[in-house]
Amino acid sequence: MKRYLHLSLVLAMLILLMVVALSGCAPRQEQAAPAPKPAPEKTVWRIGGFFHDQHHLTRGLKVFEQELEKRVGDRIDVQIFPNMQLGGGREMVEGVQLGTIQAAEASLAWVSAFDSSFLALNLPYLFLTREIAFEFLDGPVGTEMARNLEKSGIKILGYFENGIRHVTNNVRPIRTPADLRGLKIRTMDNPVHLAAFRNLGANPTPMAFGEVFTALQQGTIDGQENPFANIAAMKFDEVQKYMSTTGHFYDVTGFMMNLELYKGLPEDIRKAVDESAAAAVKAQRRFAAEDDVRFQKEFTAKGKMSIIELSDTERLAFREKALKTYDEMAERIGKEMLQKIMTEVQRIEAKHIRR
Repeated sequence: MKRYLHLSLVLAMLILLMVVALSGCAPRQEQAAPAPKPAPEKTVWRIGGFFHDQHHLTRGLKVFEQELEKRVGDRIDVQIFPNMQLGGGREMVEGVQLGTIQAAEASLAWVSAFDSSFLALNLPYLFLTREIAFEFLDGPVGTEMARNLEKSGIKILGYFENGIRHVTNNVRPIRTPADLRGLKIRTMDNPVHLAAFRNLGANPTPMAFGEVFTALQQGTIDGQENPFANIAAMKFDEVQKYMSTTGHFYDVTGFMMNLELYKGLPEDIRKAVDESAAAAVKAQRRFAAEDDVRFQKEFTAKGKMSIIELSDTERLAFREKALKTYDEMAERIGKEMLQKIMTEVQRIEAKHIRR
């Protein structure tokens, strides 16, 4: 019995040694290296602009880009598309509303398609100075208007300035409203602008911005109206004889973002966007004022277009003629909102203007 037990143990040990030997001869299985984690995708924001790279509105967008990069690094890649690469004003506002582009700067005239109260900001001689405009736009009523627009999916990050608009033409110097009588003046396709120029005695003609130079050159229209920087950007001074500093509209531009995108941002990113937009608004307004001075000097030096500098008294005559526009637009704007806007403007005027 002991002999059989001894043989069994020997056999068991031999079998164990054979298994170990065979396992040592088997090809060694290499442990697969873990798959590299994919790099996180960079968030790209496309921002639309209306004018060329050096226009004060585009420079304002660049300040936003720079300020946001300081705060969030490369977490967001801001890409600015100037010169209407993403469409005209109407198309860019619609793109922001739909979310096909993330943000844009565009005249608030186009925003009025979503909220007609913004037509009020196009009224002639609403803001007599930049300072009055800034205080209104940054104050409670301007903030309320921006908040109301959010119902349409658009978040106004801040109010930029397109500029103070003046009349140019090829027929005669304009010093009184009577001098505008019968002149074919290109305006934006904006009911307030059209009504204001009809009340001033002109023949307002809406036309796409890109077509204006050729129309002036060929005499299809007599004149147009725009801020200094826009006249320079489009070289209208090369095909216009006279410019009168009528200052009839203070043109507000909205710096806007898709609301759903804005609300979906992490809290730290949203804070960075707000701070960057505030810095951009401050810088852009300064750029616009500086450009007014610069381009007026340049036009005078070039001598191709005579500048007729109107006095406050002369400008008052235009204002009185244009005031009829307020009554005509009241229903469309909304009487209650228009009254609120006018009350606030008059309150601010009383602080800034001695009568």
